[in-house]
Amino acid sequence: MESSLITCQDEAVAAGFGADEGGLDPVESQKVVDLLNRELSRLLKLNPNEFWREVALDTSLRDFLDSFLQFRNRWYDFPHHGVKGNVAGVIVGEDDLSRRVFMVLYRISSNRDPGARAADSLSVNDHGVLLQEKKLLDLPMLLDICALYGHENEELTRVLVRNALNAQPIIHENLASVVSQFLSITHTMHQRCSTSLEVLFSSGSHGDPGSSRLHVDMQEVSCFLYLA
Repeated sequence: MESSLITCQDEAVAAGFGADEGGLDPVESQKVVDLLNRELSRLLKLNPNEFWREVALDTSLRDFLDSFLQFRNRWYDFPHHGVKGNVAGVIVGEDDLSRRVFMVLYRISSNRDPGARAADSLSVNDHGVLLQEKKLLDLPMLLDICALYGHENEELTRVLVRNALNAQPIIHENLASVVSQFLSITHTMHQRCSTSLEVLFSSGSHGDPGSSRLHVDMQEVSCFLYLA
């Protein structure tokens, strides 16, 4: 899995940076996204036994998923909305890639595929051990999943998190670490939104559609912080 490449692409190219500013060449970025889409599509088509074998043996899968979840633009990120002056959304297949990442994570969260025979599924114990050993769906990863997917796919995200918590009772013993992670997330949200405001106001584009979009986003961030 080309996790380091997709990280650069998502943070730099999708934000409008060229190759001389730390971003990948758009053509190269497109190749990376196409490759990752093909790989995840292949993974999702595997039968349960083959799927779990690959999850257990592919050492790069966890790194890719973690990297994607950490660096993929959130709904409150400025470039995501295509504000004037940014080159967001130039990579074809980014949304498909994000959807496939979620589908892989969702499948990993349960020991049994819908409709699958017990013989083709992991035991509850083996599933929990695999998640723990591979650090798949640990607390930091679950928080990133909520930040990335919970806004637009709340119900399935809730099911995914519930599955992961049920499979890993030890997580309940580590809830203290959530406080630190939560503070980190809110700090990141504050930084990104502050930067977005600075860019917007410095451009003087208060009548730009991005201004209205940002205003809505800021309201939602405020609600998130208040309800948290």
